[in-house]
Amino acid sequence: MGLLITYFLFAICISFVCSVLEAVLFSVTPPFMESYPKIHPKGGRILRYLKANIDNAIGAILIVNLFANTVGAAGVGAQAVKIFGETWQGVVAFVMTISILYISEIVPKTIGATYWKSLILPASYAIMVLYMITLPLVYVSRIITHLFRNNATNQMSRDEVLAVMELGEKSGSINELEGDILESLIEQKSLSVQDIMTPKERIFALNEEMSIKEANKAIRDHKYSRIPLYRGAEGNICSLIYRKKILQAMLDKKKKKPLKHFASEVAFVDMNLTLFDLLKLFINKKEHLFVVIDKKKNLVGIVSLDDVISATLGVVYVPEQQSETQGVAENVPLDSKNVETSIENFEIMTKDADYTETNDIGAMENTERELDSKDIKFSLAQKD
Repeated sequence: MGLLITYFLFAICISFVCSVLEAVLFSVTPPFMESYPKIHPKGGRILRYLKANIDNAIGAILIVNLFANTVGAAGVGAQAVKIFGETWQGVVAFVMTISILYISEIVPKTIGATYWKSLILPASYAIMVLYMITLPLVYVSRIITHLFRNNATNQMSRDEVLAVMELGEKSGSINELEGDILESLIEQKSLSVQDIMTPKERIFALNEEMSIKEANKAIRDHKYSRIPLYRGAEGNICSLIYRKKILQAMLDKKKKKPLKHFASEVAFVDMNLTLFDLLKLFINKKEHLFVVIDKKKNLVGIVSLDDVISATLGVVYVPEQQSETQGVAENVPLDSKNVETSIENFEIMTKDADYTETNDIGAMENTERELDSKDIKFSLAQKD
């Protein structure tokens, strides 16, 4: 009876451990595998090796598991015949099968799949030990399985990444806003510059030969901080001018000078450039506005940093949805960040100058300006 129990426990216990190890190894996710070495460097290196050679690791586990089940079942069967006779051999075999099924397969694999994060460190060391013990047999099995393998790599697809983020959102690991932003970033891969730009028909631009005084009148009905300048034909954009430079030139009494004397260089991008390549350009060049051209170097539109940010967050404006003075996906709107007007800039005003400072530069839409050759009067209407 003692040998029967020994064989039974030998088969059940070893098979139990092997099933736990197998379930733990299969439950490890790619993101966890990348971050785990930072927490446990040595254990992480072992885990990364086992996942990179998962056929060898699983082969070692299966070899030990099969050995334990075969030897244990044979030993239990032989001892059962001696003790109970051949009449009970079928009953013993049935009990052994049920025990292996539930105690050595279902229960341990459930435990391994549920608590794999807690078991991953000891499991990694245990699997490595089994691998070293069964190395010759694993090598033979690797030769055999190599005949039936293809060279395809099992990489995570974009759809799987999106599915992982949705699961994270449902489980509460990330909130809804974070999930929406991440999903939008991945889904916007197919977008190009021409999908988010403002078409040339909707561009507000000025002639570079226009005087500061004329430009000041022209920009009153628009609230753009960066205004493209064209040379000759309207489609020939050559530079841009900042709104604050026009205002400053008026204050400096340079209203007769042409805009080109105050212009800044403008950068050009191809209309087929991808959204993320465009974002890299904005970051590297530290620009906020690009002129979009086609292969023939013809103007097709302009694109701003606001457009890129809106698109990456999933807010893409189309012409049918835009008003005549749409801020995003058109020229960059005037705001308190891109127009830095301080009180020192107005020290040259005459004694009769009357102005009120406002922190909301967007309120300049309601601003009344009276500029003449003798004095400058600013009356800024505050928003409610």
